[in-house]
Amino acid sequence: MPVLKVVAVGNVVVSVVFMLLVAASAPSALAFVIVWIVLTSAGDVYRIRSSARRDVDLRARMSLLHKHESIGGSDGDANTDGETNTDG
Repeated sequence: MPVLKVVAVGNVVVSVVFMLLVAASAPSALAFVIVWIVLTSAGDVYRIRSSARRDVDLRARMSLLHKHESIGGSDGDANTDGETNTDG
């Protein structure tokens, strides 16, 4: 959909402009965000590699999580086929 592309590009532009304004006014805040992203990325890589060493199938584990969340979602009562019932 072309509207979604426009929205996505607009979100990126707004985010970059906001980042530049933050960098200009408070460089330490930008440095904090960058360090936070690097640390969480390193943690994710560690978790994925340690799961691979323990022979844990992350794809199966995440699909089970997705199934669990779709059943107990907060948008309404979920049917067994994954559809939600919002009319009470």
